[in-house]
Amino acid sequence: MRKDIEQDMAALDEAIQRLETLAAWRDLERAESNPDSPLGPRLSSTDEERALATGRFWLTLSEMEARLAALPHKRQVILRSRVERLIARCRSLSERTS
Repeated sequence: MRKDIEQDMAALDEAIQRLETLAAWRDLERAESNPDSPLGPRLSSTDEERALATGRFWLTLSEMEARLAALPHKRQVILRSRVERLIARCRSLSERTS
């Protein structure tokens, strides 16, 4: 695999790991929140971090598309399958933390 695509795949994996971590923090915050608090729901710093990690994921993916297109078809199919799984995971995490 070309080095630039390896770096892109690593960046996508890292973004997904970051989103998973932020989703876990969000779950913890929700579990520990007090619904009777007079302050009401509070905006979490994880919301902003989640938006940034999601943005990094999609930006990396869009930059990677041209490099994928330059690969032989067989290699593209293999990588696109992996990318599709990452996209599904990203969407799932986004829905979970909305």
